[in-house]
Amino acid sequence: MSKAKDKLRQAITESGLLTEVKKVFGFAFSTNISEKDGKLIIQFAQQDSGNDVMTLDDLSAMLQIDRSALKDMTEVRAQRTDKYPIPFFKVGRNTRFMRDKIIEWREKLQADQEQAIQIPALHKGKKKRVAVQ
Repeated sequence: MSKAKDKLRQAITESGLLTEVKKVFGFAFSTNISEKDGKLIIQFAQQDSGNDVMTLDDLSAMLQIDRSALKDMTEVRAQRTDKYPIPFFKVGRNTRFMRDKIIEWREKLQADQEQAIQIPALHKGKKKRVAVQ
């Protein structure tokens, strides 16, 4: 079985499939290989690493947001103007996120949205005209 897995891994790498998958998911993905009705099924799924220090790819998988949107959220302008700026830090040129801080940030966003939903709606319908004498 080990030789078959090695051959399959080599075929995936040589075909360029792995390179294309990394373009889509970065390095935050899992691979599931199975066989059904004599056919080989290879599935790739976005999945964060579970580490305390997260990369853009990990956070993208966790929040189900594009990497480019996360990059926009970490830019200086977004950090100044957003009500709840995303917490991050830099390691050289690489952006990193602490899992516990991201969870706190997400909970604040959810609480704020729940409060916004509880605000009573404005009166619906036409305004009454008042006769001016």
